[in-house]
Amino acid sequence: MLWFVAPAFAATLSVGPSGEFAAPCDAIAAAEAGDTIEVDAAGDYAGDSCAWSTDNLTIRGVNGQPVLDGTGAAMAEQKGIFVIHAEHATVENLAFIGAAVGDDNGAGIRHQGTDLVVDGCLFRDNQNGILGSPITDGTGSVSITRSEFDHNGAGDGYSHNIYLGHYASVTMRASYSHRGNVGHLFKSRALINVIEASRLSDESGGAASYEIDLPNAGEAWIVGSIVEQVATTQNSGMIAYGEESSGINPALDLHIVNSTLINHHDRGTFLGIGADVSTPVDVVNTLFVGPGTLSSQAAAQFTTSWDDSQGDARLADPANLDAHLQPDSPCVDAGTEPPQHPPDAEYAHPANEIPRGVANGSWDIGAYEFGNPGVADEGGGDTSSDTSSDTSDTSEPSAQDCGCASAVLPGVLPLVLAWWAVRARRRG
Repeated sequence: MLWFVAPAFAATLSVGPSGEFAAPCDAIAAAEAGDTIEVDAAGDYAGDSCAWSTDNLTIRGVNGQPVLDGTGAAMAEQKGIFVIHAEHATVENLAFIGAAVGDDNGAGIRHQGTDLVVDGCLFRDNQNGILGSPITDGTGSVSITRSEFDHNGAGDGYSHNIYLGHYASVTMRASYSHRGNVGHLFKSRALINVIEASRLSDESGGAASYEIDLPNAGEAWIVGSIVEQVATTQNSGMIAYGEESSGINPALDLHIVNSTLINHHDRGTFLGIGADVSTPVDVVNTLFVGPGTLSSQAAAQFTTSWDDSQGDARLADPANLDAHLQPDSPCVDAGTEPPQHPPDAEYAHPANEIPRGVANGSWDIGAYEFGNPGVADEGGGDTSSDTSSDTSDTSEPSAQDCGCASAVLPGVLPLVLAWWAVRARRRG
């Protein structure tokens, strides 16, 4: 019966000045499938880098956000700070800084497994923020939430803030990708891509190419998000879809719903659609600010959307990327209910979200709802709820609260104690 009891006792390993292990990679090497590793932000983990295939590990920062600084250090397998071969992995509340290797493809996280969850992390000044492809083509998923990607890229145009291969699905939610170093802010070849309540903006000092690049097309949703192109961009296109004729995905469906696209360049194309994409792009309740061609696809369908040719959209501060609507904006109450995938959240800066409701019974055009029910009113683009990534409860229950005695049958207790003894010897 031990096989039934043991899985409930996955270990939690502690890393830091007062922990069991000095560095995250020490704990990863000792961990077993299903374990959780808690990394104390008080520790110094500069140069710590490793690869692993142990399945279903969770590596979580606590007591702040620990920094894994790879600047000048040797990277595991000459690939990145974390190189993940495991089938499933979760990484929470860690900062990845300065990953670089000789072929200019060093990554904060290099993913070569199946499923990856990244929540509340920071990727800054790496040659790639996250670089990954699934171990089996066309399978697996990557989920990115409440994370920031800042100034990643080797400057060669082939390395990016985010670059993900042919997964079954990739989602990014409540995240912030900005200031790309020549490469793209988001690039994915996945069969399905969903970007929700996020901000992808190159900003002053940025030099990114595309803000979003989906070269193999596929089913794609950009919902409730802010996308901005800076005047110093390396490429005047903003969103590229299906522009590589080889390796095109079966689905050719791009949907842009309740988003705000801002072009600070003097020209450009908001939506660059490949010649092989026959399905009309579907654009609903989306706001286009600045000069440029709305879409390179003549058949693109725009429903209750707005651009400069219709007049000033009256944003709070578009120069500083506050895309909230002013009270007299013509986009207030001018939208329609999206037939599919309506936004349920608004992006809250930095790298967070708040719920989105519908005021006055009518949808607004753009990424923000004026008078959004239950939240601070407009003009508060940088106002959000607590953006701390560490949501774990580090308190320990008392003996009377854990229910341990009642949960373990008398005949099983000796087996459980024996199992813990084996674990203790292994840890030693």
